[in-house]
Amino acid sequence: MSDVNPIDKHVGARLRALREARGFSPEELVRPTNLSIDRLERLESGRERISVDDMRKLCEVLGATPGDFFRGLNDERGIRGPIGGDLSVEEEGRVLLSDFRAIGDARKRRMILMIAAAFAREK
Repeated sequence: MSDVNPIDKHVGARLRALREARGFSPEELVRPTNLSIDRLERLESGRERISVDDMRKLCEVLGATPGDFFRGLNDERGIRGPIGGDLSVEEEGRVLLSDFRAIGDARKRRMILMIAAAFAREK
């Protein structure tokens, strides 16, 4: 979709990454923020801009700051998801596990496991 503002797309992707990293399903996030599922989907896809009031509510529920939604914006070059160093190890693990589960090809999952094992053995 070419009419999506790149900043809204980035902020939406960060919202999704923060939500997933903190273990919230879409349904669990909309209840305390009074957003609809459809609206959350539009925000996460960048098709709708997050209002200041909604960002405040999202920050409260997610334990985030407004800066968390913009982190990596200036240095992003088509890289999706969280940029290293802005999530805790536990949050990174949840995001990694979520992405890993989405990989349907068993050979690719095995390759990723081998890569992770090699990095873990580095001194």
